[in-house]
Amino acid sequence: MAKPIDLVFVRHGEAEGNRARKLAKCGDHSAYTPEFLKRHSSSYRLTDLGIEQAETTGAWLREEFYGNGGFRICKASEYKRAAETCAYLDLPYPKCDLTALLTERDWGDVDRNHPAERDTLFRQVLEDRKEEPFFWQQPNGGAFMTICIRIILLFMQLEAVEDNASVLLVAHLEVMRAASVVIERWSQEHF
Repeated sequence: MAKPIDLVFVRHGEAEGNRARKLAKCGDHSAYTPEFLKRHSSSYRLTDLGIEQAETTGAWLREEFYGNGGFRICKASEYKRAAETCAYLDLPYPKCDLTALLTERDWGDVDRNHPAERDTLFRQVLEDRKEEPFFWQQPNGGAFMTICIRIILLFMQLEAVEDNASVLLVAHLEVMRAASVVIERWSQEHF
């Protein structure tokens, strides 16, 4: 069974959703327009800062990994912000393959509300998350556990790579947390 010698995760750069939440925490809710609230979070694009972050990360990756051959495999979430991050990394090779196995958790109904409404409408649902975060699932959304299952499937695919291959994965925060849970073999109680 082959294992990658380097397994590098990169989180996507700042996207429209990240920026909207950041502004809302400061009291500015202007990003939460009716058009924005109708969109699924998979369509959020990188902001100018997110592009700059991806370009800076790409420069670091070229310096750190391409003196020794670079990455043999590159995979990214199918969400726009991750795919755009891959493009702005501007790595010499390989082409980044998009996969649903690296997509973010679907936050369902919780994700499509103005922050003030979210706290009111989903107060109990969000409180329930504290009781059982591993299995908790928001209305019409996904559980953290399902991300862990997707990561296990991805790692099974990566076992087919040749020894000493370097692998780059461009994903989301919760996907990276799930990878840590799988790699470190955490129980749901430990999580």
